[in-house]
Amino acid sequence: MTPSASSPQGRSLAANPSLHQLRTQAKDILKAHHAGDASCCEILRKLSRLAAASDDDILATELQLKDAQFALAMHYGFESWAAMKAHVQAVAKGKIMSAVMFGRVTAEDGGEPIEDAEVRVESVDEWNEPLAFARVQTGPDGRYECNLEWSGVNRPEVACQVRHVGYATKAGFAGEADGTRTRRLRMQDGHRHEKNITLESGFTFELTTVDEDGLPVEGSVVAIDITDENGGHDPIVNVMQLLTGRPFEFEWPRTDVNGFHRFMGVPLIQSAVYEIDVKIEHPQYGHETLRRIESLPRDGAVARTTVVLQRRSSLIGQVVCAETGQPIEGVTVSAYAECSQQEELAGKTSSRNLATTDSDGRFEIHGLMDRPHRVTARHSGWAVTMIGSVDVPPSEPLVVRMERGRVVRGRVLDRAGKRAVGAVIRAGGRASRSVWDDAVTDEAGRFEIGGLSTEGPVWLAAQHEGPYEAFGLVRVDPNDEPHVVFDGREMVELDGQVLDERGQPVPAGVECTVYGETDDDLDVFLAAPPPLAAAGKFRALLPPNGDLLVTLGSKEGSSIFQFFNAEHITMQDGRPNRSLTVTAIPGNKLRLRFLDSQSGQPVPKVDVTLATTGQLWSFGGWRASCDQDGVVAFEHMPPGGIKLQTVAPGHLPIEQECITTPTGEEIVVYLTPRT
Repeated sequence: MTPSASSPQGRSLAANPSLHQLRTQAKDILKAHHAGDASCCEILRKLSRLAAASDDDILATELQLKDAQFALAMHYGFESWAAMKAHVQAVAKGKIMSAVMFGRVTAEDGGEPIEDAEVRVESVDEWNEPLAFARVQTGPDGRYECNLEWSGVNRPEVACQVRHVGYATKAGFAGEADGTRTRRLRMQDGHRHEKNITLESGFTFELTTVDEDGLPVEGSVVAIDITDENGGHDPIVNVMQLLTGRPFEFEWPRTDVNGFHRFMGVPLIQSAVYEIDVKIEHPQYGHETLRRIESLPRDGAVARTTVVLQRRSSLIGQVVCAETGQPIEGVTVSAYAECSQQEELAGKTSSRNLATTDSDGRFEIHGLMDRPHRVTARHSGWAVTMIGSVDVPPSEPLVVRMERGRVVRGRVLDRAGKRAVGAVIRAGGRASRSVWDDAVTDEAGRFEIGGLSTEGPVWLAAQHEGPYEAFGLVRVDPNDEPHVVFDGREMVELDGQVLDERGQPVPAGVECTVYGETDDDLDVFLAAPPPLAAAGKFRALLPPNGDLLVTLGSKEGSSIFQFFNAEHITMQDGRPNRSLTVTAIPGNKLRLRFLDSQSGQPVPKVDVTLATTGQLWSFGGWRASCDQDGVVAFEHMPPGGIKLQTVAPGHLPIEQECITTPTGEEIVVYLTPRT
């Protein structure tokens, strides 16, 4: 049966229907039926056996989700749910949508238009997979216009990146005003979206690497970081990675055949406590760090330098089984120089590299300085092995003996009962601390994970690389059979809701993350399903048995309603021990004042970093700078422990101080001046 624009059997579908919304609608019909709500009866009468039934008879009938789906399909004029699903997928695949993003690029200081700025725009789906891509240059008036065409997704989000030789690169998701807040811009078919962009001052850095004979060194990995006086560093990813319209796979930049690489759009930083460093790494030449490139002389907006790389020593050896002496192939062996923190921060003794053993268990690690190194051997099937104070160069080849440890084998079935190929097996609990890597199922859905301690239980979680496909959580004790089966058909899909203090759904999307709880508070990640479209609602895929931690937060950091919930749930025989309708725990205000510990005077320009701890660690961190009075305020902070770090001119840093929210009052933090 082919649906018409106005089917006599029911309503017609929207011009651009959503399969997700139809699935949700079918579930809502089933929920209304279970709740005794007669509003669902009109659609359920599309089922032939209920065509002449009264409301009471319909509500008394046992129904499953497939019945609600079939009735909904009949309501929209289709002969089955499968027919409607096929129609929706065909429409989504075939419809070409288009939109325009336009605006001006200007300088933040003075507002002058920026000519020849490169504007890259990319629309993405809910998994951040690219749908459309455009790249243009601004004209003399700083104006740009990008045309995007895509199919299959309604109102995709859009990311943009703007680069210029003399300005700092700006990248991220485009935003739009929504009353008193800003939310992510969503492209609408047939619309023109204006997005004006301002750029801060910056510069371009050109690097050439050569060897001791002046010949270019190709293939050097180069990274650019903002480094603070504590040694903390943040890679400037916007400068190193470009939007390309292809799926995001970060790759470190490398020097070309001429030993050359160009970083365009580096931010201009003039600070006593921050600097911009470039780190250079090559298998034969080791590591070098170029400090404070912002201080290099510039030709216009371009700074240039040449770095001479010197060949270093090598460490050779073999990895064997401790019990049998047989060689082990595929072991990752890394060597790291033993040096003080001051030497490491100075960038003069950086010496680290790695290699993988061959079929004979042999390895060669190049580019090492002549000094003792710490050697670590890692393999997904073996316990991690560490050896300290290994001389480089060695007097004889190094022999590394690895222990097999405890091994668990098994297989994974997906939610349809078929073998799950490429499923990831993660270990949790103290007994898993020696595990180097996750295991991945093969073509038969089987896996093997080793290196597990024999001293206690281990929790294994299975999930697909997609964030929503979880297949199970299993506890394995030391005396258990070392073979487990994850059966995705046993997983339970449950809907929940987050309410405000008035009992109304919170006006925000909900991010839901599920962890398996272990006996020693080392939770193992299980699943992070995509947020639902409906405000305040979430859907969790849970194992039928076990203790779980479900963290709930606002879908967008700029949401008007921010909350931070950590909900403990015990599943038994497919049923939770509590309702998944929860009251939001809103964020707290946190106000900090920084004073000099000797003079008591305010310390301005303190850079503050906050990070959550404990079971709310997944909510991330916050950064801000103090005003001239030494005050900084944060509006939405999760309850509980907050880890504080500071960087301040003329004062010693704070690295790991812990504070607790809510406090109800301003917190005064005293900073010690440098002597």
